Amino acid sequence: MTETLLIEIGLEELPARFVRASSEQLTERITRYLTENRIHFGAVHTFATPRRLAVQIKDVADQQEDIVENAKGPAKKIAQDADGNWTKAAQGFARGQGVSTDVLYFETIKDVEYVYAKKEIKGIKAIEVIKSIPDVIKEMNFPVTMHWGASAFEFIRPVHWFVVMMGDQVVPCSFLGVESGNLSQGHRFLGEAATIVHADDYASTLKEQFVIADLEERKEM
Repeated sequence: MTETLLIEIGLEELPARFVRASSEQLTERITRYLTENRIHFGAVHTFATPRRLAVQIKDVADQQEDIVENAKGPAKKIAQDADGNWTKAAQGFARGQGVSTDVLYFETIKDVEYVYAKKEIKGIKAIEVIKSIPDVIKEMNFPVTMHWGASAFEFIRPVHWFVVMMGDQVVPCSFLGVESGNLSQGHRFLGEAATIVHADDYASTLKEQFVIADLEERKEM
């Protein structure tokens, strides 16, 4: 199964010259994080206004891809004794890889035999990976930063709301003390608070509150 992932960071107003670059950086970091964690996804859409940075990612897999790894261990002369029994070195290698010595095998590299362990790593639920996205966002860098309240951590502007959703479900996490939810904000003067019912509804929901979140659409207008 797949779902749409939505991440929105609500901020105090950004200088206009930083909006596009900041939103593109957010998108690049999030998509790279998903790729590195073996979570497949489809089309990616970047949104931004001076009060928000957001990314919407379609067709996000609900689980990491399973992988098979072939881990290299010690040389055969260290892994087995003269009688062909596994040594403590081989047994320790197997334990470290989470397998039994029954599945160890040998491969030759440059005329030297080494012991190997083949292990299958089952993917975890995507939502568990997405819960760590605040750590990815913290790695963002900006030309100017500030800190607020009692925190020493610096970000481009203070954070006021934080939306993280998979489909119609809120992914529980927090960013700089702000808990994730499904509540965004409309236009500062014309709009009101906006509840995102489903991640697919992000742009249309904000339009109802007089916000054009799509950079290109706003530019054309």
